[in-house]
Amino acid sequence: MKQSVLLDTGSLVALVNRREQFHKWVTNQFGQIEPPLLTCEAVVTEACFLLQNVYGGEAAVISFVQKGIIHLPLSLSEEAGAVYK
Repeated sequence: MKQSVLLDTGSLVALVNRREQFHKWVTNQFGQIEPPLLTCEAVVTEACFLLQNVYGGEAAVISFVQKGIIHLPLSLSEEAGAVYK
């Protein structure tokens, strides 16, 4: 059975930014994970913000989304009722 992996901002930033302390470890972990990775719009937005001064950083994050490597299954506008009751 294939497992889904949830992606958080720190791991995404470390994957893209080669100067990040955990870049090598995260790169190794990502090599063992089968896409798509699941996350939300807030993670993508925060990662783009943190990578705005890294050459190609924002483009890399958006590219992962466009290629289907990162999948955004939750849309708050569609799920607001379920999130806040």
